[in-house]
Amino acid sequence: MATPIFICGAECGIVAVGATGPGTRHWDIVNGAPTVSTTTVRNGLRAYQINPTASTINLRKTIATTRLVGRVAIRFASLPSGDTDLISAADANGNFRIMFDIAASKLEARLGAGTVVVGPIIAINTWYLIDFDFNSSGATATLDW
Repeated sequence: MATPIFICGAECGIVAVGATGPGTRHWDIVNGAPTVSTTTVRNGLRAYQINPTASTINLRKTIATTRLVGRVAIRFASLPSGDTDLISAADANGNFRIMFDIAASKLEARLGAGTVVVGPIIAINTWYLIDFDFNSSGATATLDW
């Protein structure tokens, strides 16, 4: 089992670069103007709200590791107008991204420049829970989701 090194469920309400919450520095890069919603939440009292025209708004956290295990809950109030990366990671041994594909209206996972695994068709106002395990510690990077 992986050891958690960063956990954020938006309860902190932090959307600024370098702001600190209990125990860790939060975001390294903030693009656009993400906000915190207290009306549309999956559980708890807050959720991050990002309303991009395309892939122009995001929160980024830099983590030095060859294995990244995570869980993200995503809800679209409206669908993006273009292909949009939702989760991504890269290091010297490999890279991955989980993205919204506008042509298919689906989530898809891409490992490196080759492997594409198609996920579900996305419906608006529905929560999607994404668990992922990216491992680039060996000769071949892997992604389970």
